[in-house]
Amino acid sequence: MEEKRFKVEEGGKRLDIYLREKLDFSRSLIQEWIKEGRVMVPGRKVTSHYRVREGDEIVVNIPPLSPQPEPEEIPLPIIYQDEDIVVIDKPPGLIVHPAGRRRKGTLVNALLYYFPNSLSRLGGETRRGLVHRLDKGTSGVMIVARNDISHERLARQFQERKVKKVYLALVWGEPENEEGEVFAPVGRDLRNRKKMSIYSPHGKTAFTKFRVKERFPGLAFLEVYPLTGRTHQIRVHLSSIGHPIVGDELYGGKKFSGSVLEILRKKINRPLLHAYQITFIHPKSGKEMTFTAPLPEDFKTVLGFLRKELWRKK
Repeated sequence: MEEKRFKVEEGGKRLDIYLREKLDFSRSLIQEWIKEGRVMVPGRKVTSHYRVREGDEIVVNIPPLSPQPEPEEIPLPIIYQDEDIVVIDKPPGLIVHPAGRRRKGTLVNALLYYFPNSLSRLGGETRRGLVHRLDKGTSGVMIVARNDISHERLARQFQERKVKKVYLALVWGEPENEEGEVFAPVGRDLRNRKKMSIYSPHGKTAFTKFRVKERFPGLAFLEVYPLTGRTHQIRVHLSSIGHPIVGDELYGGKKFSGSVLEILRKKINRPLLHAYQITFIHPKSGKEMTFTAPLPEDFKTVLGFLRKELWRKK
């Protein structure tokens, strides 16, 4: 572990901003260190919001850095690209960034191969270019920033909820109405750290709307509109109203017994959730842009099977 010390000559700035100017690390990484208690001012833990004062002595304990991810030639469907952004169609099963022992086979590894010298660094080396994320099992459209300015402007749009997203999901059960909404906070589950919950005492505001596109016996194909962007939000919200996503074992969607889907059991190894469409403002031109990603083959196969079964029963 490396220790760095600074004596503030001019106060007034937020601690994370001050350290970003002093250290060659992203602001988000510095904020993580502050939360972990690796930053002391003076001799005590503080938050990122702390305003440094003249004469403050700041001590930063920099942890050993993880190895930088290596470029890998992984097939990556690119929907659009220019000098500022890339829009991709993330395949299901692809992890977005390296974490823990997983250092290879991620979206970031692929991005480093296709765009080796032109990806934003604001999120840190293991999250190069990433402005937002999709779960491993979720497929669909994602935006990647090719420079720091684009990253900052896009991130602000996400924070201000100006980015419009449309997902497609196959769920258990048939909603009573053609449209619905879920307004419930989402936070880390206290009993299972891998899950999120609407009952967490630390939950943050979350809002999801949905519309029924198609009905099947005991199932529904939904168009979903997340108005906030919490971790696992759609999966948690749909499960909370009794409509878990088909294939989502973590949130109660892995129940094939007694269903026509039992035939397809071996083919469904992920939640059938797809990021279908995204609308945002281009960070340089200021123009509104909309991109869509077609349903992947596994999702289309299941829908095709259900439609065929429904037709046979009529």
